[in-house]
Amino acid sequence: MASTPDGPFPFTLETNENAVLNSSAAQRRRVGCANAHDVTGKCDLYCITKDGRYVVSAGHWDNSFKVSAIERDRAKVVQTIAYHKDVVTCVAISENDDIVVTGSKDATIMVWEMNSNARINEEPLHVLYGHDDEVWVTHLCF
Repeated sequence: MASTPDGPFPFTLETNENAVLNSSAAQRRRVGCANAHDVTGKCDLYCITKDGRYVVSAGHWDNSFKVSAIERDRAKVVQTIAYHKDVVTCVAISENDDIVVTGSKDATIMVWEMNSNARINEEPLHVLYGHDDEVWVTHLCF
């Protein structure tokens, strides 16, 4: 749950502006980056840091994943990483906010290091090859 001065609320994704249910304009946050045409909104495209200040998002048309800083009334992209060869289909973040894992339609999983300011190294720590098909879900367990 992210929080605002008015209290906690879930970070939501609106794929259809007419389909907003049970939320007021003050509670909505919009991620303003275009998704790839064949990727639909799902929870594996987004993860939020433990402190609720940053969102890591995937599914972008440019094969990137992005880090956005959550401010009072908007989310501002602070970093874009385009290392995968196809659309990033899922992202996960460690409990300590120090590791990010991305999966892609290029059939790879990449492991990234993230510092305390939510800055991700430009090159992955590890690239995991050998999947027969696109990777659609990543999770971290320690």
